[in-house]
Amino acid sequence: MQPAGSFLVLEISFTSPLHVRALPAGAETAHGAFLAGLMPGPVRTVFFDRHASVQIYLTPPGACRLLGMPGRETAGHVLPLADLVPRWGHDLPDRLAEAPGWPQRFAIVVGELVRLAGAGAPADALVEWTWSELQRTGGQARIAELARRSGWSVRHVRARFDEVTGVPPKVAAQVIRFERLHAELGSRSLGALAVRHGLSDQSHLTREVRRFAGESPLALARARRAVVSKGVVSYYFTSKDELLAQVVIDVYRRAGAAIAARTDAETDPSAVLTAYVEANLAFLGRHPADIRAVTEIVMNLRAPDGAPRFTPSGADPVLAHLERLLRDGQETGAFRDFDAHALAILVRGAIDTASGRLVTDPDFDLGTYTRELVSVVGLATRKRP
Repeated sequence: MQPAGSFLVLEISFTSPLHVRALPAGAETAHGAFLAGLMPGPVRTVFFDRHASVQIYLTPPGACRLLGMPGRETAGHVLPLADLVPRWGHDLPDRLAEAPGWPQRFAIVVGELVRLAGAGAPADALVEWTWSELQRTGGQARIAELARRSGWSVRHVRARFDEVTGVPPKVAAQVIRFERLHAELGSRSLGALAVRHGLSDQSHLTREVRRFAGESPLALARARRAVVSKGVVSYYFTSKDELLAQVVIDVYRRAGAAIAARTDAETDPSAVLTAYVEANLAFLGRHPADIRAVTEIVMNLRAPDGAPRFTPSGADPVLAHLERLLRDGQETGAFRDFDAHALAILVRGAIDTASGRLVTDPDFDLGTYTRELVSVVGLATRKRP
């Protein structure tokens, strides 16, 4: 039995499916990968044989932004993941099953989330703020007061909130309040908990617990079910920064493999250099969400001393690799004499400029840019007759 909660759950199973039934008499569904929308009541989950999965907990506003589907279409429903994110439903469970361990599985999932977020829907600032205020106050904020502070009418706030989250603000507040008291069951008397969480008395608390958990406060406390922690995603990493760094490393690894596949197929130095430039820019074009995410992380992630986390110490391996390609062309007599280090900086700068343009300029023509850069690099390296 799972009590009601304020998170939507993305369940990605890579073994047996999980069966979900909303109580008291909801229909049972079973999927290997699915989204369980906001459930304003308890659900029963059952699996058979061995079960292993990754679960991602999303706030209703966050789920709406990430998946591009309003909460009114997901609340109270269990939806196959393939219908929401077809790419995930197609191969993500298999990739998780093939990963060597849990850190790698979490890195895969975080990378996919970052890529999906890069193409997500815009936020509804009013709903985001209302949700954060309900969370900040443990569900005890008055909706009329929040509407007054927002400058909108109560009716308007309710309509916007219901569209994004799938439940009225009052129900969301009640679920959040239940979550808080659930986490504190057993820490003090039921009467004291009722006062602490804005309930009229112990009887009122008992009714709320039965409504959202399907059992008495005593039974719920004895069950000692886990309450979702904000740190659950980072469990297999020492910190959130390590997890973000793993996303960057994964993107660089995939980019390196794609570029090597192109350059290794060529033998002529000029063809190798052309393949290097084209493969770099082609990877940027195929993975714009990845590039947007990596750009954001690299710009903001800091080491303990405050320095940028991804500033190379010593020689830059990416620059050194390109410089080696240029020197190889010179040593074989295919390229003219030039400062290989200086030209490597210029070419890498042009490639990095393209990644920034893809993030900020919707009219940027990557195909034309690629052709012109290949032409410029060819002219810069060509040996004069």
